[in-house]
Parts: sequence; C-alpha cells; structure tokens
Amino acid sequence: MKKITLLSILTLIVTGCATPQKEAQMNKNRTHTVDGKQFSIPEGMIPSPHIATKKEVDFFKKSGVKNCHYGDILWEALSAQRRIDEAIKTGNPDIHKTLAKEGKIGCASPLN
Repeated sequence: MKKITLLSILTLIVTGCATPQKEAQMNKNRTHTVDGKQFSIPEGMIPSPHIATKKEVDFFKKSGVKNCHYGDILWEALSAQRRIDEAIKTGNPDIHKTLAKEGKIGCASPLN
C-alpha cells in the first residue's frame, strides 16, 4: 500500500512539473489605462496603446478570441509578437487562430 501511495505521489509531482504552463495566469490581472479608461489585462501580457478598431475586433473574433467588442483593447504575449513576425515571413495565415487557442492573444473591455 505504501508503494502505491508513494508511486502515486511521485507520478503527480513528475506530471505536474512536466505540464506546460500558460504564459499568463488569467486570474492574475493588472489594470492598464487607455484614453482615460481602465482595462484589466492578464499579468505579463502587452496591451495595445489604443482602443481597437472595428477591423481589429472583427479580425480577433474570426481568429477565435471570444468576448471581443468595439471599445476594447487588444493584448498579446511577448512570445506572440515573435511568432507573428515569423509567421509573416513564412506565410502562415493561421498564426492568430493558434495564438487564440493558446490564450496568448485577447481583448479586454473597459472597467469603468
């Protein structure tokens, strides 16, 4: 019985350490101000410096970002910027869909 318990604990430790972590925890947010409005964005993400245009919001929605509305700001992971640059060079049209699935791009609505 002790061997099974010990093996179970070791398995949990190893799989927990080997599981890839998301770049930012969605429950850890920070506020960012754009045009006098406050937005809550995930910690570690880079916010856009402007309110998203309708074209940008539509593009993010088509890419799979949920709850994106005109009046929001966009945010992305630093690694997303590098991957987008590389995708442009290689002609990968689906990079934003991939990043949306990974939670590395998104939208934030105003808090006030």
